[in-house]
Amino acid sequence: MNTIPMNKEQKILFPTDFSNAAFNALRNAILFTNQQEGPSRIQLLHVVVPESDVTDFPTLGSGAMMNRMEVAKTALEAFTETVLAQVQVDHVIDQLPVIESNIEIGLPTNTILNVAERDEVDLIIMGTQGEHSSLEKILGSTTSTTIRRAPCPVLVIPEHFRLKDIAQVAFATDFANTDPYYIWKMSRFLEAFHPVIKVVHIDVGSKKASGLPMEELVDFFSENVPGLAISFHNNPAKNVTEGLNDFVENNGIDLLVMHHQHRSLLDRIFNPSITKQLTFQTSSPILFFSE
Repeated sequence: MNTIPMNKEQKILFPTDFSNAAFNALRNAILFTNQQEGPSRIQLLHVVVPESDVTDFPTLGSGAMMNRMEVAKTALEAFTETVLAQVQVDHVIDQLPVIESNIEIGLPTNTILNVAERDEVDLIIMGTQGEHSSLEKILGSTTSTTIRRAPCPVLVIPEHFRLKDIAQVAFATDFANTDPYYIWKMSRFLEAFHPVIKVVHIDVGSKKASGLPMEELVDFFSENVPGLAISFHNNPAKNVTEGLNDFVENNGIDLLVMHHQHRSLLDRIFNPSITKQLTFQTSSPILFFSE
């Protein structure tokens, strides 16, 4: 995703299943746009999954699907009105984003990704309420799969999070050679908030050689972006997820940012996904940039 020009309308895709997590995430999405400069447009997306057992009865299946679409349309309108009413009671909103409703038929993840690419959205915002169902454990959550394959950044908001300001931002680094680019990209993406950026590496004692020494990362930003409010931290921990969560809590982090690198299928099968663990366990919102 290119950096959004100041006066360009920011297009946000917001998938919803009408859950409490989605309700809270939409509240935060509106507050997020309110703190940015320039106009924003939020496209609400609800995906109606087709029923496989009506394929032999196309007429009945079509009628049933139309009924489900109408029910979803009514629910989406009520969902939007309720969130807007609550946000405006609790907060002073200078400029409400344009909010559109969209109902699509399909499988959730594929539909979200197709709409994001088709409509060239700048950001996807999703709510998460933790990995709790056996179906999610078997198939993987819609959220974590969307993060892996999205054509734009994905902002994940925990169910009970309340956005106040984005003043302290942590960028999790594993010293990838592309990290300087993504740190710069993140600073441009969040420039309306003027955050203090803390680049943190969680040291779990691995002897694996890093691609980019911490000293090189520090030198790069001091020489090329001297005015950026940025500091660098190397924190030991038993595992990456625990280390990042501790860093977020101990440093008053408002937003955790990660550069999600694509991994091979075998790597995803035999190594637990840090991305997925953090998505379900963190108390802070996470902004993911994909390659």
